[in-house]
Amino acid sequence: MTVRKYSTVSLETTLASSINSSVTSATVATGTGTTLLGGITLTAGDIFLCAIDPDTSSEEIVYVTARSGDILTITRGQAGTSAIAHSTGATIQHVFTGEDAQHFEDQTNLAVYPTGAQTLVSKTLTAPIINNPRMKSPEEATLVTAVAATGTVNFDANTQSDIYYTTNASANWTLNVRGDGSTTLASMLDVGDSITVAFKVTNGATAYYQTGFNIDGTATGVTVKWQGGLTPSAGNINAVDIYTFNIVKTAATPTYTVFASQTKFV
Repeated sequence: MTVRKYSTVSLETTLASSINSSVTSATVATGTGTTLLGGITLTAGDIFLCAIDPDTSSEEIVYVTARSGDILTITRGQAGTSAIAHSTGATIQHVFTGEDAQHFEDQTNLAVYPTGAQTLVSKTLTAPIINNPRMKSPEEATLVTAVAATGTVNFDANTQSDIYYTTNASANWTLNVRGDGSTTLASMLDVGDSITVAFKVTNGATAYYQTGFNIDGTATGVTVKWQGGLTPSAGNINAVDIYTFNIVKTAATPTYTVFASQTKFV
């Protein structure tokens, strides 16, 4: 990958000897190789743009790709210029060209308006809007834990979409859906947004069940509509009951409508 290097303290210098139109190295005045690069160290793939005979009809842009003392390795005839001969004493200076400007515009457009297939590695997308996505078997974060359902069960939607309690429930419970311990679900959802969560509960010989549903610690503003119009009055013995909740934020107050179901698995 080519990396463009720049310096704000580069000092112009001169050629110590003439060059023809085909050589790929140039020697600058004694002791000025370092100051021309302004302290920049070039490694493989780096380029440092310089103009020889700048602001004249003989101007040529070169890529400096390496430096050894006052000897520069150069790629000739860049940024729309041609490789030509230059005389001893010709000025050479670091420049910013139209090619540089185009490079930065292209890179910005790639970052802001990427085209084609993109691979994101270890990236976090916060509140993205994805239009017409095509998804293949997406993975969902599931918390599997040897805990018994009882009391108030906090469901942290920021860190999982599914909880599976593998130990037999020990009492009826209330499910409280929130962002996490410091984030509210209300702050995560705009009006018109929805989120679906699932709670898998293991029952033994006693058919415990969910008796309450809260969002951010309260049932105020929360309307729960159960599948079939029947609110569960019991669980299922020696089974796993899966409770699913599609939570729709309907007003900023906040107000929610929740579409709920209970399903038995044995």
